[in-house]
Amino acid sequence: MKTISIAKVPYTAKIFYMFMMFMWVASVSDYTSFNFGKNPILMPIFIVILAYYYIRLCHKSYKPLVAILLINVVWNIASHLKYGGFLGVNFPPFYSIIIAHVAFNIYTWREFLHLFEKMLVMFCCISIVVWLCANLIGQPFGLLMRAISVIKPSPPTETYSFLFGLGSQIEMGIRRNLGFTWEPGRFACWILLGMYFNLVRNKFNIRNKHFCILFFSLLTTLSTTGYSLLVVLILFVLMNKKSKFSKVIIVLCVVLVFPTVWGLSIMSDKIEGLMDLDAGLGSIEYHSVKDGMAIVCPQRFTGIYVSFMNFVNDIFLGFNQLSNSYVSAVLYKHSVIVAPSEGIIGILAKYGIFYGAFFYYWLIKSSSYLSSSLGYKGKLMFFLLFMGISFSYEFWENCILMYFYLCAFYHKFDERYFDVKPTKARL
Repeated sequence: MKTISIAKVPYTAKIFYMFMMFMWVASVSDYTSFNFGKNPILMPIFIVILAYYYIRLCHKSYKPLVAILLINVVWNIASHLKYGGFLGVNFPPFYSIIIAHVAFNIYTWREFLHLFEKMLVMFCCISIVVWLCANLIGQPFGLLMRAISVIKPSPPTETYSFLFGLGSQIEMGIRRNLGFTWEPGRFACWILLGMYFNLVRNKFNIRNKHFCILFFSLLTTLSTTGYSLLVVLILFVLMNKKSKFSKVIIVLCVVLVFPTVWGLSIMSDKIEGLMDLDAGLGSIEYHSVKDGMAIVCPQRFTGIYVSFMNFVNDIFLGFNQLSNSYVSAVLYKHSVIVAPSEGIIGILAKYGIFYGAFFYYWLIKSSSYLSSSLGYKGKLMFFLLFMGISFSYEFWENCILMYFYLCAFYHKFDERYFDVKPTKARL
């Protein structure tokens, strides 16, 4: 393999880029999003930052980036021909791919996992302070948060800032913690990812400060998604714990604690409501007709049903843009744009079976590669966790998640990407 001289990336530059990646994926405020439509004011600055990192610090093979961009361009052209005329390129996925490409170039896998966890824990600590103040001080703190809010909020967010927000959702008399995102459930998904890789980095020893902070942060979200996916993490620990005594303790905790948690009103009542498909579809009709809303976001099971209908009616190329989707264009005759939040079927509905299969294939390959290269049991565990968080939210076009589910793809083109000497994958 050809070797080239690579300038060392300053550690401060790596920290700053990770911070910017979190800001770009958080979207607690439009001013942090990497999207010209939402953030025309700061996007030129973001473009300059990304261009600097790409031009000055990307020295490894550009082939994986070119391959993905070519696939995306071909799909866009075919989609535009199908729907007649130029529809406009969906730029956010392009940006996310380039942002992830820079991350592959400037970080080793150890650096990425370390800084990802460090940055996430920092945001969790900030969110815990905000959450405690909101619940202990109450209205006066809410007034303060509204005074420093940078943009007009929309439910379920009460205030926005650049680093954190204040949610309006209250369960059992407790205000939920939405962290650096716009919704507590999505924040819980990020925490679960942090806990997953914390376990890997610490050889499944949960007695470390970062894990405790992440776990407490997860509790403050009061999220059905977060609490439910703890099962995946528990299974992950059981598969990798060598001590039989530890396994027995974990099993006993699950048997005693899990039924109690599942019986909480925030779990049972919400899950029952989310499974009511008729109510979900009725909600779309209500908000589109009576409220006159331009965009309606169906939740969980209703969202999966909507995505499935979109997929089977645009199976090969997908709908590309929501205004072209079967449900929005045919069922609701463009009176409303129906935007499901889930990502399991949504990725296939948007991109079609062939391009969507590309994402799924490399997610599975990368899940196996993470297991073999990082040396833990469970080559499909990351896949299961990704599917779990995608049940409620879309993460495919997220630059940080791209780093994880495209690591095998990048390593295939250049062994310097995610350069870990692999060991045999274990089931």
